[in-house]
Amino acid sequence: MFLWNSACGVVCLSAAPAAIAVSMSGEPWSFAASVNIYFDLDYTLIAYTGELRPLARETLERLRADGHSLFIWSGVGVRKEEVRRLGLADLVVDVLEKPTERFEERLLEFGVVETPDAVVDDHPEIVQHFGGVKIRPYFWPNAADRELNKAYDELTLIAQGLEEGSRPSGQGE
Repeated sequence: MFLWNSACGVVCLSAAPAAIAVSMSGEPWSFAASVNIYFDLDYTLIAYTGELRPLARETLERLRADGHSLFIWSGVGVRKEEVRRLGLADLVVDVLEKPTERFEERLLEFGVVETPDAVVDDHPEIVQHFGGVKIRPYFWPNAADRELNKAYDELTLIAQGLEEGSRPSGQGE
């Protein structure tokens, strides 16, 4: 069976226990036993200038290689063209608008059909709500920034905890 979501540009095939999806760039991959990870865009993946944070692509590549489903969202709105310009479209399932309040109840309003298992954000409130990693805001380009290495390590622990049926303590910060 084919499921097309024209709002997000994703085709899902569900004929087997594991769904197969097509990324924004048209590349297929499987999501069996994956964790849904949502990355904020502004000041998490990009600076005020629009420049990509160091290790952003590498971190997303590693998480995808680990089998996780990656999403990018923004409280400013849906920013697919910007994600394409940054060269990240092939790594994410979708680009969505992020709820900035009443997080859970506004997910469907913004087209979020896969509930976040973890978020990576510079705002603590949404991280506290869904679980995930709160990282320092990336306001200005800084080639020495390694915050996403920390995020990868913490997300790996979260994914292991979810596989075992619990979240590890001490997420974020």
